[in-house]
Parts: sequence; structure tokens; C-alpha cells
Amino acid sequence: MTIREATTADVPRLVALTRRFIATSGYAAVLADNPAAVTALVTYLIEDPAGLVLVADTGTGAEDAVVGLLGVALTPSLYSGERVVVETIWWVEPAARGPGLALLRAAERWAAEQGAVRIEMMAPVDGLGPRVGRLYQRRGYRAVETHYVAPVVPAMTALTVVDDVLPDVTAYVAAARARPFGDLRGNGLVFHGMAVPPDDSVPQAIATRWPALTPTLSLLRQSPAGQVEPHLIHTDDDMGDWTAILYLTETPPDGDGTTFYRQRATGALTSAAATAVDAAWDDLTQWEPWATVPAKPHRLLLFPSGYFHARALPENYGAGDTARLIQVTFGTGALASGGGMLWV
Repeated sequence: MTIREATTADVPRLVALTRRFIATSGYAAVLADNPAAVTALVTYLIEDPAGLVLVADTGTGAEDAVVGLLGVALTPSLYSGERVVVETIWWVEPAARGPGLALLRAAERWAAEQGAVRIEMMAPVDGLGPRVGRLYQRRGYRAVETHYVAPVVPAMTALTVVDDVLPDVTAYVAAARARPFGDLRGNGLVFHGMAVPPDDSVPQAIATRWPALTPTLSLLRQSPAGQVEPHLIHTDDDMGDWTAILYLTETPPDGDGTTFYRQRATGALTSAAATAVDAAWDDLTQWEPWATVPAKPHRLLLFPSGYFHARALPENYGAGDTARLIQVTFGTGALASGGGMLWV
């Protein structure tokens, strides 16, 4: 068995070994199978002077002659600036586990030659992990951190829902319905069914409950069936840091509310993380919903203004006093995030 540095000719075999490692370890549950990314990583470690891939080669010349690899990278420590060598992949085929220690020794020698002050190796928590940990300890390594991973999911977002915000919602809705509704023009768009609220009780309620938030604009919006809207899916990021929607329809139909979307191409929930989507706001094939907050009379929904969202019933509904009625408020200040949808 020969321990040698890998060459670019080894890349296809190294990619196959790396993918097998991922598929047979706990990483299979959290990592996507991406051969192109693995190929790029292995190639970088082989070609860059700060990288190294060592292989265990049986010398048979066969396609599967390489039975193991250890990839490391030389990098400054994020905390101290010291030169450290960090493992990226260490895998030996189960039927040929003998050369694993020889690979580690060769990596340690390379680290010393590069002037590194520390080498950092990993061990999985399942399978051979405990055995690998004992090997490290016998060679003078010590455990300093356990690595935890979790998928980033919509439950980590900043949706806040509060019911019963105003003391007399019936009187407030009656006063709101009596307001004169008309068109509002802005950013080259026409927003129909807009009106000034009867008073500032909604912004005051928001500022009182969340002192860190400062309301800057609040408007009523009445949306009868068939009303033409500028867009379906949209963001309010040009209006401030957060948006609040107060549902005021006395008897909303089933399905009414606000739906939040992610961009299929990027997985992004917000405009800040997305690619250009100016031509795709009404193309639902480019979006997927991840949450819907049902409309309920007197329910207030708050969320960061950059979130992609839309009315849950695209066609709107009703007419006159039965039309969809909301009050939307914009403002500045940071909403709390994380822990799932917060119902207060």
C-alpha cells in the first residue's frame, strides 16, 4: 500500500469515495448529493498550495486502486490568526481500513512542514466515530467542540400574530368602511381601494406593545372581488423594516389570509437573499408557499417587510361592506425572530 499525494487524474475516484462517505454517514441526512461541488473541492485541494489530498493506493493500476483519501487545508485560524491545518474529508473503504492511520501520519507531517501550529480533525458521532475519537486521543488530540447542524426552516422566521388588538373592533370597522376609498399612486404603480384610517389607534397599539417598533405609515385597503392589483407575490422592503396587517373583514371566507413564499430557484424567503425576480411576481411556477396566516377579524400579523408574500385569495372577494378589508402599517425597528411563528 502506498501513501502519496493525489493528482488531478485521481479526481473521479476521489469524488466517488467522497460521495460514498457522505451516503454511508450521518451527513446523508443533512447534505445534498452534489458531485459538481465535491469535484470542485477535491480539485482545489489538489491544485492549491494551501491544500493537500493524500491517497492510499494499492498499486494495482485498477480503476479502484485508490481505496482511501485524506484531504486537508492550510488556513489562518479565525480566532488567533495562527496557521492551522483543517481536515475536509477522511475516508477509507471499509474493506481496506488499514491505511487510515498512515494517511493521518502523512497529513501531520505535511502540517509540520507548512509551519502550522495545530491540526484539527473531525470524527462523526455515529458509526466509527467513537473509535476514531479514541485514535485521536491516543495521538495527543483532545476534543474541544461538538458540531451540531440543523436545517434552516421557516420556523426560524419572524412571523408574529396577535389577536384582539383594539378594544372596540366593531366600531372601528364601521368607521373604516365609511372612509372614502380611492386610488393611490406610487413607484409607478396604482393601488386601488386605499383610504386613510379613521384614527391612529392601530399604530399606537403597535408602538405600545412593541416599543422598539416605530410606525411610519398606516393605510386602509378595501379589495372587492376582481379588483386589479399591481402584483400577487411581492415585498414591502421599500416601505421600511416591517409590515403589519390587521384583518378587518367581519366574516372572511375560508382561505382568506396572507401566504408567504420562497423563491424556488434560490430557496430565499426574502428579497435580500433572492436573485432578480422583477418579471416573475405573478408566475407561481417560480414560487412555493411555506406558510399561510389565516385571516380572522381583529387579528394583527407582523413580519419583516422583505418577506415574499401575497393575499391568500388572489381574486379578492365581496363588494362594498363585504369586500376584503385590511389595514396595513409600515415602520422601522427590528422584529424578534426565531422559535417559530409567535402567537401572542
